[in-house]
Amino acid sequence: MEPPIDFLLITPLADERDAVIRKINNLVKLPPIQQDTRTYYGADFQTMPSGGSGSTYRIVLLPLLNMGRVEAATATTDALHLWQPRYVLLIGIAGGFAKSGVSLGDVLVADKLVDYELQKLLPSAPHVRWSVHNADARLFSSAKNLTAVEWVPLVEQARPSDGRPSVHFGPVFSGDKIDASGTTMKFLDVWPKAIGVEMEAGGIGTAAFEAAKVPGVLMIRGVSDLADPNKETAQQAGWRAYACDAAASFACGLLRSEPVPIQQSSQGESHIGKASETAEHLRETVAAALKRLRFLELRKASMGWDASTSLLMEIDELKKEIEAMKKQA
Repeated sequence: MEPPIDFLLITPLADERDAVIRKINNLVKLPPIQQDTRTYYGADFQTMPSGGSGSTYRIVLLPLLNMGRVEAATATTDALHLWQPRYVLLIGIAGGFAKSGVSLGDVLVADKLVDYELQKLLPSAPHVRWSVHNADARLFSSAKNLTAVEWVPLVEQARPSDGRPSVHFGPVFSGDKIDASGTTMKFLDVWPKAIGVEMEAGGIGTAAFEAAKVPGVLMIRGVSDLADPNKETAQQAGWRAYACDAAASFACGLLRSEPVPIQQSSQGESHIGKASETAEHLRETVAAALKRLRFLELRKASMGWDASTSLLMEIDELKKEIEAMKKQA
């Protein structure tokens, strides 16, 4: 599979990854590449919009190595550089806030990713310096208009208790702490419409915001606990598998509904225009590699770790490709 792609799907945990793969069963593990150490899965995804004939999205799944904002930011930056996705979907589980009407097994769709980690520690209490990233307007609108019949039948995992999942839309907190005490619920005083808390969106939102070509981002989370002292009880632990399945089902239903236009080249586009786009992509790739090289050289100077040689080789190859493209144009 070659960039650019339509959707990058990100799952922090193995059971979240497996839930997505069960829904999109033509995802296959892609061969390893020199430029990236991460494991990716790819597929052509067939849409099934109501009233339409359907089209195909090119999607890549990125499972994270670890939880947390730092890992999420690093991995997302690498993936954005490699795949140039138009959109990013973060799919997994989260803690929901019962005070906001959220129940176990529900689905959270964030309109805002609210990072609370940056804080000034004062004698009285920490002062949070909020970092907020908005959801992509087109994806969020499509999610709000996704009907239950388009995704609930996709849920295969047995529900631990009677009922059916509800979908909640609102701000979701993001930080590196697993909240089993209800501590993050105090932020409801500032964000009264917040619906839950998770651990990766702050990093992904930052990586997307700082990308050369900013992708649209949307987060979909199944509620596996209520971010309170009962988080570790057997009763709430039983919801984890169902929450993973519910989030993956909603995401799959959303993709099937064809939430964004299919990316197609206009019929009147000239060969020179296509070559120009390709050359621009190569120039951006070189710029990103040079930026990475400068970072590694600084790290080498401080830590004695030399990782610049392979990057220099990669940059040389990119320069040759750009020159070749100029000649073709």
